[in-house]
Amino acid sequence: MLLLWSILCGMSYNTILTRPYCRERMMLRRWKSYPGILIVLFPLLSMLYPAHLTADAPYTTLRVHRANKLQVPVSNWGVFGVPGGPWYTLTDPISGEQLWRLTYKTPLNTLSLQFGALWVGALVNTALGYDTLVSTGYDGFIPYDDRTWLTELLPGSSQSDGEFIVRSRDPQSRYYDADAFSDEDFICVYTDTVTSQSYVHPEPDTRAPHRPLFVRVRQESYAWAAEYAEDIVIIRYWIVNLRPEELHEMWIGVLCSPFTFAHDNMTGFLSTSPIPGAGSFADTIMTAWLADNDGDPYLRRSWDDGSQTAAIGFRFLGNGVSSCQDNSMVGHSYNWWVPNEDDARLDWGPQLRPGDISSRGGYGQPIGDKQKYRFMSNEEIDYDQHLANIDHTGDGWLDAPGIRANFNGIVNYADGDENRVLLSTGPFNLAAGDSMSIGFAIFGGEYFHQDPTNGRNLSKNPETWYDHLNFYDLVLNSRWASWLYDNPGVDTDGDGCLGRKYSINCRQEDSVLVTDYCVRFKDSTVICFDTLYLDDYEVCDTIYYVGDGVPDLAGPPPPPAPAIEIAGEPYTVRITWTGETCEPFFDPFAQRRDFEGYNVYSGIGSDVNSLNLICSWDVIDYDRYRYTPTARPSPWVRTDQPFTPADLKGLYGPDFNPQDYPHKNSPYTDNNGNRLFFKPHGGNRGNEYVEGGQIVSNLIQYVSTDSTWDEDSQNWQLFGHYECVIDNLLPSQPYYFAVTAFDQGYAAGDLGPLESSPQSNLQLAYPTYSPEYVQQNRLNVSVYPNPYKIDATYRGRGYEDPNHEGFKERVRRIHFVNLPPKATIKIFSLDGDLIRELHHPESHFSDTPSHTAWDLITRNTQAITSGIYLYSIESDWGNQVGKIVVIK
Repeated sequence: MLLLWSILCGMSYNTILTRPYCRERMMLRRWKSYPGILIVLFPLLSMLYPAHLTADAPYTTLRVHRANKLQVPVSNWGVFGVPGGPWYTLTDPISGEQLWRLTYKTPLNTLSLQFGALWVGALVNTALGYDTLVSTGYDGFIPYDDRTWLTELLPGSSQSDGEFIVRSRDPQSRYYDADAFSDEDFICVYTDTVTSQSYVHPEPDTRAPHRPLFVRVRQESYAWAAEYAEDIVIIRYWIVNLRPEELHEMWIGVLCSPFTFAHDNMTGFLSTSPIPGAGSFADTIMTAWLADNDGDPYLRRSWDDGSQTAAIGFRFLGNGVSSCQDNSMVGHSYNWWVPNEDDARLDWGPQLRPGDISSRGGYGQPIGDKQKYRFMSNEEIDYDQHLANIDHTGDGWLDAPGIRANFNGIVNYADGDENRVLLSTGPFNLAAGDSMSIGFAIFGGEYFHQDPTNGRNLSKNPETWYDHLNFYDLVLNSRWASWLYDNPGVDTDGDGCLGRKYSINCRQEDSVLVTDYCVRFKDSTVICFDTLYLDDYEVCDTIYYVGDGVPDLAGPPPPPAPAIEIAGEPYTVRITWTGETCEPFFDPFAQRRDFEGYNVYSGIGSDVNSLNLICSWDVIDYDRYRYTPTARPSPWVRTDQPFTPADLKGLYGPDFNPQDYPHKNSPYTDNNGNRLFFKPHGGNRGNEYVEGGQIVSNLIQYVSTDSTWDEDSQNWQLFGHYECVIDNLLPSQPYYFAVTAFDQGYAAGDLGPLESSPQSNLQLAYPTYSPEYVQQNRLNVSVYPNPYKIDATYRGRGYEDPNHEGFKERVRRIHFVNLPPKATIKIFSLDGDLIRELHHPESHFSDTPSHTAWDLITRNTQAITSGIYLYSIESDWGNQVGKIVVIK
């Protein structure tokens, strides 16, 4: 029957298993074509599958994030990835590709996550007291009744209800939208209010029908292509309470499961992680991770293309509460279990509290709303899976007698198995009609497995196995996800909260000047001073590591591009600018003014891809690399922003020269025993620099120093005036020029320099004089090439065919330069016949105010012949005559 039904729906047997239903609108088109079949089969089909013929079928669909290393299918029924494994697929409606997993593509190999699903649970006040309700995108149970999964979150029935909104901040995208946050914004809406068992199936064991919380979810997911976010996808859930009463103690969870063909998955949890350069300070990251148990080495000896050496992590990213409030921290639960549909005794996961036994008799898969809510709200952080073979009853954890009896201990689970992981956060109280948002991040971590032989340690030496894992990239991307969601040190809503911070580089000062300083006394009297000098004072650098609680969904900004002025003269273009806007620019991620330098680009087209870097200027400074054994792929890590030579002399003495320690093989050892070496940050190209052993004069010259008053720092901020002269240019060739500003990068985030877009100040220029210069110096109009020779290589030299159309008569050009802003050019034969009249500026031939061209076509649209031609130029500045020779 199921096979017949799939044929009538125009779908494969495999496809119908992967859909929550067969879409009504698809079927109606087919029934209209086969009225006889409809009459015959309608009673039978309506009896077996009545829901498929109703008019209120939910309009389910999906989109796939492909902007970076994570390929993440996101659906409008509360699921990302694909529940069910490789034998179940979903179809990408855009590409037609069959999808069966979330994938993380690293330079070495690809790791898979099977699925993730949203859970929302709360206590609801009823006449009989509080009731416990949970709605899920997928409950993680084994498929049943020929269905792939149980979903209780579904969109509306119309296309307008269910279709995704697609946006992009990329100006080149057809989905460009100024309101977009990322390169791929996918937005959909769904609710848990569908109760028909045709679409929302009863609980697998209890057969209890779905009881909705009555919530609406607006799901927004984001993916960036930028380096700092290429391993990250963020999902933001807006949850609206549709009930007439409050949802009490609401918890929000995401259920995840990895996928490997060997079913040897591992999971663990990281509550905190040290911050490089912050001493003993540790960042709270609350990150769950999933990985293969040993990385699948080839013959347990080496990595190959089939190895799974990376890890996937996920975490919650905020709750909409200001991080400066005392109640900004919320609870977290991390629960994992290994499901077993055949033997409930083997359906197991760590448990602290007795009574969490499912209706199936196991301690694993929660069945029913009460058990699901108990898992979400237990605030347990389960011990890592690799420790499952160790007896934890002394710490209060329940024993697993059924598993021990069957597995000679739980070696199999500790060695890796097909697990489920539920990460939850709460509680929140949501009043009737109110909404709240919470962020959730999925991210990868490369180089997680380092040693192909490490899997042998799992059973006998689990601590050794763990010590051989590398969390550096996973933790780094976890922190980047947090920073992207809520920029640290940025007061987004203007309430004065910049987030949470720590202090480093503390030092004693004889005295320090404090501005806008206020003192509050015990009687609540407040006295403020404009300035205050304090003696014997400790000064520290303040580093914000958590934002203000208001999502930003933005990466670190590059410095703004400078405003440029371009002046031309024959064969030369002169570009000038000041650094007033870009050099004092404060980077909220680096927590400092981190301007580094300028790049000048040029090209003969306005497309950014056609521009070439022709020169660069940057501050003279050095990166300091510290030996950090746990870091990968290299143990030498840049943990600080660049240091100027003066900075380094202040740290290591007046005779210190960073050029004496340029390599890790001959490091400098400081007073704390740290091994360090130093590399130029960028090219260290000032006005002059050394290249190939020779001193080179930079095309960009720092001309003078200026300053501007900065209200935030209450200091004068210095900036420079610059000039760049480019010569040996063709006077008839249009050139595009742009000047970009770039920063130092962000060492704490392992991020290289960020650069403004060349499009910000891209300008067209000719290497010719401006009309003002022509008038001031009373220059005559020049004509070239003159004589014009038919066999000359003008196209190759850039004199003609400006649009690269290939040779045609109409691509020929004779150029007039040093023109006034407005002029009439008349070309005559020697007999005095008018050959052509040009009005400057002319849109097709005039690219600058002092230049225009003639295409050697007569006013009768014919190509001219060889000969001598006369021209006259008439303008408010006077008249000028001359002759042109054409040799064909």
